[in-house]
Amino acid sequence: MTETVCRPEPGIFVRRLSIYRVYPSELLRTILFETGVNIVAGGHNSGKTTLYRFLRYLLGDKEYADKGVKKAIKTKLSDGGLLGEVVVNGKAWIVWRPFEQKMDWGDAAVIVSDADEPLHLD
Repeated sequence: MTETVCRPEPGIFVRRLSIYRVYPSELLRTILFETGVNIVAGGHNSGKTTLYRFLRYLLGDKEYADKGVKKAIKTKLSDGGLLGEVVVNGKAWIVWRPFEQKMDWGDAAVIVSDADEPLHLD
């Protein structure tokens, strides 16, 4: 007999990550995540590590990459940034992280709702 284990939702998870070349007019890609395990697969140089770095940056890690990689990202995406939906203890937050702090406003996070339904950001 197999016992079913009911696991609670994680305390924090990223539901959506949008990558902007120029905010808000030039969206490069939106990636949706599910609760639980998300498998990221791809060939060499397909962006797996970049996605990992972007998730770290979205969540506030200042050491998400070495100086050379940070400079390359800022060069390619200097007018853009990351917009994410992050669920923390059942509450949905919108998080904005620009790649350069040259905008009138920098990092921002705002709680917007209970996290029962995904938000429509784009």
